[in-house]
Amino acid sequence: MKKIFLLSIFILNIGKAQNISNPESNSYTPKDLPSSPTTASLMKFEEIPVDNYTGVPDIGIPITSMSIDRGLNLDVSLKYHPASIAVEEKASDVGLGWNLIAGGTITRTVKGLPDEYKFDGNYTRRGIYRKDEQSYPNKYGEVYDILKNQQFGYDDLVRYDKYNEFAWETYFKSTYDSQYDLYQYNFFGNTGRFIIKRNDNGEFIVKKLDENNLRIQYINNTNFEPVKFTITDENGYVYIFDIIERSDSNDVTFSSGLDGIGSSSITRTISYNSAFHLSRIEDTNNRLLMAASFEEPSKEIVIINNSTNYAFSSGYETTLDDIRMRQCEDQIFPYLNPVNRTSTNQIISYTRKLKEINIIGKAIIKFEFQTGRSDTNLHNPSESRFLKKITVNDPNSHQSKSYVLNQLYRESIYKRMFLSKVDVLDQNNAFLYNYQLSYSDITGNIISQNIGKDYWGYLNARPIYSFSGEYREVTPGITNVDVLSKMTLPTSGSIDFTYENNTYSYSSLYNTTETLTNWDDNINNWDEQYIVSDFNQTDKNKPQKYAFTLQEAADVSFVVENSFGPNPPSDWRYLLYTSPTGIAGETLIAQNSDTESKKTLSLQPGNYYLKYSSMNIGATQPFTSSVNIFYKTKKSIVQKYVFGGGIRIKKVTYKESNSNTAKETEYSYQNLDNTELSSGSLSVPKPIYTYKEYSTKKGLKCVHRSPVGALLGVFGYDYPVYDVITTSNIVPSQKLKGEIGYKNVVVKEIGKGQQNYTYSSPIDIPNNYIPASAPPILFYETPDYKRGLLKKAAILDDQGRILKSSTQEYSYTDHIENIGITYFSSQLSTSAYYPMFKKYGDFLLHIRGCSQHVEPAHSNTQNYVGVKEYFYDDLNVTPPQCAFYGGETPNMVRHHFDNEIIGKANLIKQEDTEFLQGQNSVKTVKNIVYNNLNYPIQQNVIYPDGTSHQTTYQYAGEKGNQKLINANMIGIPLETELKKDSKTISKTETRYDDPATLLPTSTLSFDLQNTGTSTTEVTYDKYDAKGNLQQYTTKDGISTTIIWGYNNTQPIAKIENATLAAINSSFINAIVSASDTDAIAGTNNDETDLLNAFKTFKNNLSGYKITTYSYDPLIGVRSIIPPSGIKESYLYDSAGRLEKVINADGKILKEMKYNYKN
Repeated sequence: MKKIFLLSIFILNIGKAQNISNPESNSYTPKDLPSSPTTASLMKFEEIPVDNYTGVPDIGIPITSMSIDRGLNLDVSLKYHPASIAVEEKASDVGLGWNLIAGGTITRTVKGLPDEYKFDGNYTRRGIYRKDEQSYPNKYGEVYDILKNQQFGYDDLVRYDKYNEFAWETYFKSTYDSQYDLYQYNFFGNTGRFIIKRNDNGEFIVKKLDENNLRIQYINNTNFEPVKFTITDENGYVYIFDIIERSDSNDVTFSSGLDGIGSSSITRTISYNSAFHLSRIEDTNNRLLMAASFEEPSKEIVIINNSTNYAFSSGYETTLDDIRMRQCEDQIFPYLNPVNRTSTNQIISYTRKLKEINIIGKAIIKFEFQTGRSDTNLHNPSESRFLKKITVNDPNSHQSKSYVLNQLYRESIYKRMFLSKVDVLDQNNAFLYNYQLSYSDITGNIISQNIGKDYWGYLNARPIYSFSGEYREVTPGITNVDVLSKMTLPTSGSIDFTYENNTYSYSSLYNTTETLTNWDDNINNWDEQYIVSDFNQTDKNKPQKYAFTLQEAADVSFVVENSFGPNPPSDWRYLLYTSPTGIAGETLIAQNSDTESKKTLSLQPGNYYLKYSSMNIGATQPFTSSVNIFYKTKKSIVQKYVFGGGIRIKKVTYKESNSNTAKETEYSYQNLDNTELSSGSLSVPKPIYTYKEYSTKKGLKCVHRSPVGALLGVFGYDYPVYDVITTSNIVPSQKLKGEIGYKNVVVKEIGKGQQNYTYSSPIDIPNNYIPASAPPILFYETPDYKRGLLKKAAILDDQGRILKSSTQEYSYTDHIENIGITYFSSQLSTSAYYPMFKKYGDFLLHIRGCSQHVEPAHSNTQNYVGVKEYFYDDLNVTPPQCAFYGGETPNMVRHHFDNEIIGKANLIKQEDTEFLQGQNSVKTVKNIVYNNLNYPIQQNVIYPDGTSHQTTYQYAGEKGNQKLINANMIGIPLETELKKDSKTISKTETRYDDPATLLPTSTLSFDLQNTGTSTTEVTYDKYDAKGNLQQYTTKDGISTTIIWGYNNTQPIAKIENATLAAINSSFINAIVSASDTDAIAGTNNDETDLLNAFKTFKNNLSGYKITTYSYDPLIGVRSIIPPSGIKESYLYDSAGRLEKVINADGKILKEMKYNYKN
């Protein structure tokens, strides 16, 4: 079998394999020097990793991976996520589902208003930071404390009115912002979220919504706008985000009223800083490691549409007739919901495309974008940009490789851009190899008119028995259209991806998880019934024909197709009977044209008959007519799960270049205790698009007058109940680990046994709230950090025998963080006119006057005509005062704290059991203890023979090293001690004693008999300005000097038993200069001058042991000449792959062959 190259998220990049350290005999000495590149494997065979809990494979195409500094690598890749095939998803700069991973970004999601926003005009708006304004200060912080401490009521009117004013103005007038904006970051493998609060002292505090040890700092301008973020990781590296994208947002709303009159409104455009790109990385000594540059802003427009239809549930038509009869439409209809409301949110973003990443002194990566796309779901596709090329250069701009992206367009509901191929070119732009990508197509007889969206926004197809209303059910086999199905690799081998729909048999409820019992939403549990009943002119007015029989109640759809000829009858109808001789049939469809007619009826079990009837006596011309009858019947054996939440991986097939299967892995997600059930559970409520709207508003008034103006009466009406259909899911988005999580996953490699995994999921970690089915749909904290954790694992052979098993236990730490307050209507009756007061002060005068039975006075009474309960005064009407008084604000408006659980799960115990054939099982137990920063400080392993190993770690916090703590270098173990059966067998400590730097100064070992006594094993004597170690001395007093060249990026000489000061600086400068010149010359150049410089250097220092190294930048080490002088050279092909190893005589020592297609 040929070895084939298979892809994972990050395959080892071609030519990077030489970055493997060569361990020296003394484990305390530095390991910065390169070894032979033959010690690493090139283009390693790896699998596609899969997140079993969500069923999402981790797919990517590697571009480059290179070291920026010790412990800090830049990985540039194209990554794919199958969830991005949802209908409304827009293709990225790369293609649908694909994203460029390079650098980093912080994005901002505005909740309500931008937190810093302020506007005074015909209305007032205050962001959540605006607590110091003279007029309408946003008192969110004070109100939150009042609510949290329950300090409001008539006993403290100051607090009471402060809360009431904030609630009334927020709910009825949107004056105040009551939710913090959300920031999300993604950089160098770090992902997370945070908000920014302003405390009572006016200070801005970053509140992380993830439990990690990143330090996030924030800078704003005098208008409180965020302009810069600095994030320091746990190793002290500093990431600076100050390349700003700005966005403009406004909303346009169109409404159609009951009177047929349309209206529109547009909000004021709000501008805000919406994204912050990573511009540079610095080390702990403020040394620039990486810099990124970006294109000038380019305009991109995103349009988000939502349509909402309101229909009266029942009974209100009579009320409407009464309103119209009294000619009160103008007085009542404006206060009712419109028949239809369409809102459009337009966001204009001035995006900054990544142009270049400069890894200082090591590489320059360029990104080329082009303009002009054809996506039909983009507002301005001709101006939209897409990524076309990535070029990896050395520091002197010599090309190492380039990656050319090829895109095409596919269409389901929208035409969208897809990545079809990535061509890899060498330094001379000659073709090397490529990745080819294929996507799933629609199969079967699905026509475009029947395509729509399911509840979760993925593609579905309407069945033949449904042709009215929105069809949102999941259609298996359609959901996966447009998903990546095949990746052809550089070897000509391939990986095939087979997906299937997510399933669930459980739904998380309040502190419990319910096993579903109704599986009717599963389309596979129904058979489609299709019956055709034909009629012609001879059937007119004859007895009814038998049509069909229902065994149980069903919705039956009828479609009439007529072919009448040139002179169709002017009158005809179909009647539906429940008996063959009945005389009273229900009119099914009546029409006087030859167009298609449709109708759906809810029918009870029984036999049904059809009759064609016509009153057109002279209609004798021949015709044909067919009644197509559709309904569904439940299967006797049903699948005990339903579909939802997109797709999951079912099978991954690895094929060789000849299409033979090399390996095949299958994934199944059934409940291990009952395989009829799916182990999937909804982690958040099912999306909602239809609901009933119940209003508590009362007291709509109508003054009925005669045509000459005489008062005929004053009439009151209540709000109707509405059936609401909306195109946007009204359930708040709060998922972190997917819509559905699986408790059990079985992974089978065909012919080689299987692995069974059990994860924590909503089945055993349920939500702590009851999902609502209608507004208000509130945001609740979700314990997602406890889910998706491996609890059990077992490896079985192909006979089903357990070979190994493991169990895991976790500890949890968490706290609650408030991210906002949501206000919503109470269930108490209130006046329909209360929201029409201009400000809370006027409303307060009104209700306080009503409570004292005194008519409140208003300075602008005329403006409140039609608003106050006694608004009829100007019409010479005197109704009862305060007849519809609803009380104080808390009677009308309720509040809900929007909180997040910020939690962390730590593995504290793992038991591994191995089952040996014919012998007793053996068990290994590992226990782990963590500090308050969630770093392991103790690990105790008990082996099957009863022996134990205990390892303890101490970090900057435990050692009290304030200098490292200040630099956030808190994740580096400074001291490690290993004990066997309670006896110390090793103990080491790394010191950072230089007050001027944050670099290690020495490594100590401790006496095993007296662990309080230490010995300095090695001191790190000198570093250059870039933090490269130049000299170290071992405990026996022997110093070693390292010379750095290639612009201070690579070690070029190691001189043993020599200090840096003892070496003539001119000797050093000569080889450093020669290496810098060699770097400028590029790859595969003639390095004779450099080798001669090395020779001279050795001759000048003939009393020392010297090893020299030369390189091809971005490729690897080119030669190593040890003290013996026996040179070994490494030759690479145009793809940067190691091709030959030769000795000083030109003899080939090793030669590599590759199976890539060229």
